[in-house]
Amino acid sequence: MLEEIISQPETWTKAAGHIDQVNELFEESGGPMCLVGCGTSYFVAGALAKMREARGLGISDPFQASEIPLERRYPWVLFITRSGTTSEIARAISSFKGRARTMLITANSSSPMLKVCNRSLVVDYCDERSVVQTRFATSVIMTMRKYLGEDVDLVVERARQITEEDISNIIDPKNRIVFLGHDWAFFVAQEAQLKMTECAGVQCVAYSSFEFRHGPMSSIGPGTVVWMIGPDQAGVVGEIRQTGAQVIGGDLDPVLELIKVQLSAEYLARLAGRDPDCPPYLTRSVILDS
Repeated sequence: MLEEIISQPETWTKAAGHIDQVNELFEESGGPMCLVGCGTSYFVAGALAKMREARGLGISDPFQASEIPLERRYPWVLFITRSGTTSEIARAISSFKGRARTMLITANSSSPMLKVCNRSLVVDYCDERSVVQTRFATSVIMTMRKYLGEDVDLVVERARQITEEDISNIIDPKNRIVFLGHDWAFFVAQEAQLKMTECAGVQCVAYSSFEFRHGPMSSIGPGTVVWMIGPDQAGVVGEIRQTGAQVIGGDLDPVLELIKVQLSAEYLARLAGRDPDCPPYLTRSVILDS
């Protein structure tokens, strides 16, 4: 996992070099779109949906593969799956057969889903040996940002610096962690929460920055770390500090903040005697009985 986290700047650079393939994937795909994933890939789908809609490319609805409202009609459905073998994704693709044009982003060049989707993008250069997803998720997000015309060179360069920083004193494992984010960074905050929970076994939660005032703020105080993913657009940091909680983050690009979370989760896992690559009860792909 640590090697894969550190390799992210290189995989992002490689992803930018495949922009022509990305253009082919999304060619003439404007209009309403459903974006589908499971676990980490669902959070990626949510971030991409926010970015796509903000650029005026059409209504973009993210769903977990098991929760798609099949009565809705979409001309385009994008599936995101690292393994390309997840049962819920396979079933969802089948449910849209003949009803929508399907697109697939996967790291598995031999995925059986490639044969049934109308279009596909294989990013096998950012596949992972670890059960825990890191570089696949961020590479897909950075690819979308590049496709939408964003200059990500400075983000890539800053990522190289972050992977060399000492993160051992960022989080006290005894503290409760709350992640906050807004817009597409809210989905990154949810992914940050998942990384810390599945890898390090740390109990933490993620909320929308603006929604945090609507109840969850009452649960924080001394012994709580509030980790901002992206800038404090809700202006909530001052109120958080008044509770006695510690605030960290907020000054980096959301994906860069996620790298810090990944590094911290890997460190805290080893500190607790856990295997960061193989968390208990998890597998690289969820395969359900038929």
